[in-house]
Amino acid sequence: MQKRKKVLIVAHYPPPYGGISSHIRDVTQRLSNKDFSISILSFENKFKEIQVNNFLKLFRVCNKISLRVSLFYFINIMKILKIFKTLWKKKISRRNFFSSLNRSLIVNDYLKKLDINTLAVYGTETGGLIPFIKILKKDLRICFTYYAAPIKDNNFFLKYIDFWKEVFLSSDKLSSSSKYCAEGANIILKNLKTEVIYVGVELNRFRLKDDSFFLDKKIKKVLFVGRMLEEMGVNAVIEIAKKMTNLRKDITFNIIGASGPLSDKVKKLSNISQGKINHNFDVSDDELNNYINSCDILIAPTVGSHACMGVSAKEALASGVPVVASNSGGLPEAIENGVEGFVVPLKRGSIDVNEFCNCINHLCDNDKKRLDMGKKGRIKAEKLFSNNITEKKVSSFYTFDSNGIQ
Repeated sequence: MQKRKKVLIVAHYPPPYGGISSHIRDVTQRLSNKDFSISILSFENKFKEIQVNNFLKLFRVCNKISLRVSLFYFINIMKILKIFKTLWKKKISRRNFFSSLNRSLIVNDYLKKLDINTLAVYGTETGGLIPFIKILKKDLRICFTYYAAPIKDNNFFLKYIDFWKEVFLSSDKLSSSSKYCAEGANIILKNLKTEVIYVGVELNRFRLKDDSFFLDKKIKKVLFVGRMLEEMGVNAVIEIAKKMTNLRKDITFNIIGASGPLSDKVKKLSNISQGKINHNFDVSDDELNNYINSCDILIAPTVGSHACMGVSAKEALASGVPVVASNSGGLPEAIENGVEGFVVPLKRGSIDVNEFCNCINHLCDNDKKRLDMGKKGRIKAEKLFSNNITEKKVSSFYTFDSNGIQ
């Protein structure tokens, strides 16, 4: 029997739900059902150990100084002195230095305890532990997946550029979830070899609508999915929903997703809309499936440089739903303007509410357009965004030969 490949993943694992944590959940369950034995370390404010299946274990770990962590400092004193000698001179904030040191000691303990020599780190800021862990365990093979943070917070990364160069150069393999995010690392180092691995979707969760679904609809349902944050475009969604429901009697809006600072504002709008604008926060997977499978149009008015590529947009494509999206982040990689939906350019850095409304109007008035765009969206989802494809790429990403090379 073939020996399973062992990997320790440092990443968020749901709950709370989000694109990346859900991706970790889906892909690790797939890989652990095949030829991987996977342990996931999720830094939280508690200690909990969960056996997800026979070959998938989750450790929820608290990143605080404790008696156990203090012992790690004592055991690794010589290597910690080397860490100070090597990394203290790099320009890095004192808080980030000690936080990364603490995390690396915890990660190193789990690597030893589980007898694992391949580490996968998800999240740009979490990657700060990589140079530390590389000193603690120099033969460790490290796979680093980073996102849009160098673009979004470029002043921070430029301020500490020497340290972040060390992060990338200490990694054996690099990946990102869109070409947009991958190119963002050019702020730190040019010509990095980064593999783009899209966050996939489970196609069997979303059904392609039959032709009759879009034809002669009395009410068109518009859907927004995301955390209730300004950078997710929620203020723009509110304006779009108010304008469209005042303009048309044949349209309703569902605003759903994770709670956030703008939740109360969305609730207030919903309560005075007489059923035209509805909300639902912290929805389950089954509820999300129902919303996406029953909507006619999905909107993704993300602001600025936040999103690598929205998961809800790809789920809409899988369900055969046209998408109206802003041109921020990696969204234009998922939606080709005029093909699977419409891409609306930002207007002086803000969402162009009027143009979003024009696109929604056009789709509401053209049943065949919604149908054709939906079919093309499903084809793209099958070609680029299936979890089958993602699984194969992640499996290869985690795999090294006996010499530590892919």
